Amino acid sequence: MGLMFDEIFREELEKESVFTDASKLLPDYLPEKLPCREEEYRQLVRFFKPLLETRCPQRVLITGKIGVGKTALARRFGQEIERVARKSGMNLDYIHINCRGKRTSYSLLLTIVHRYFPRWPSRGVGEGELLSMLTSHLNNHDVFSIIALDEIDYFVQLSGSDVLYSLTRVSEESGTPGRISLIAISRNRDFLKGLDAPTQGTFLHNVLELNPYTADQLEEILKYRMKEAFKRGRVQEDVIPLIAEISSRSGDARFALELLFRAGMIADEEKSKVVLPEHVRAAKASVLPELRKDAMGDLTLHELLVLLALVRRLKTSNRAYVLTGELEKSYHLVCEELKERPRQHSRMLSYLYRLRDLGFVEVQPTTIHPKGQTQKISLEEVPARELEKEVEKVLESLRKEET
Repeated sequence: MGLMFDEIFREELEKESVFTDASKLLPDYLPEKLPCREEEYRQLVRFFKPLLETRCPQRVLITGKIGVGKTALARRFGQEIERVARKSGMNLDYIHINCRGKRTSYSLLLTIVHRYFPRWPSRGVGEGELLSMLTSHLNNHDVFSIIALDEIDYFVQLSGSDVLYSLTRVSEESGTPGRISLIAISRNRDFLKGLDAPTQGTFLHNVLELNPYTADQLEEILKYRMKEAFKRGRVQEDVIPLIAEISSRSGDARFALELLFRAGMIADEEKSKVVLPEHVRAAKASVLPELRKDAMGDLTLHELLVLLALVRRLKTSNRAYVLTGELEKSYHLVCEELKERPRQHSRMLSYLYRLRDLGFVEVQPTTIHPKGQTQKISLEEVPARELEKEVEKVLESLRKEET
């Protein structure tokens, strides 16, 4: 048995591949260049110029749909501003936090504190003490910090906005110079409605909105990553334009890169020396945008509940679409089943439109119904049964994280 596994390892490791480094196509990889985001990068530099020149803390909001480069832009900027600051004699740290993994303000603050006190225990002091520790360290060591709060909209919806208020007011309350700058990264500005007016204002002053990529921009991005990930001449010339065209509907570079990665993997499985358009079509069939785990993972709890309500209603009714009122009834049933408090009608509609914008559902123009205005909601390509399984998996994972 052991010999058989040895042979499998040897065969796979010796097998020729179209790749030089497939990891260059994965979501966690941060490339040296960010094609088609040069102007947005320049705007970030302008926003933070006062910090470098006069030590004046800044607050910036970066918004945009999934796959438009929000995280990559912030991380690349963070690396470069650290380098520039230290070259000029300024102690500046960039701290990037994915708020989706944080359930409380305390856990988020503790992550920041661990940057400077790695061995600090996870329990023992309150949020106020953590903030005091942080500001004391920054002041005593003459350090400035840029804290990027990625997916802050998800965090605010789940845990409230107290931590944002605290971080924006910490210097005023402690009577010390401001040393903390913030970059809030969100899908849109809606989360700001839950903040007090002064905190809202600090972020609305500097807003950077990233638009979805066009087909031409996606093609430029794909060509750049192709050179990093593939051996020369191993991707047929029609492959990149085809992927760019497929992905241009959502403008999602993450999805485009995933298609290229999977097409390369399929080519390797078939022992093809070149990635062909047929490999792209096979990759598309295996990873429809509507079922991507990364996109599903970016949905909030109640967006998932609305989506689950829709697919269950479609599955049981055997109809092509459901009406808004029917969806709302199903949503209330799902909330009752999972012991969650259903949101009001307007909030439920905002979740629905978010699902539409991401390509999970189709919402047809408003029509006249005997009981008033309504909309037809449907799924375009994905079977309701398959989507239901994926949503339930993500919900189960979310609930495990909460316990």
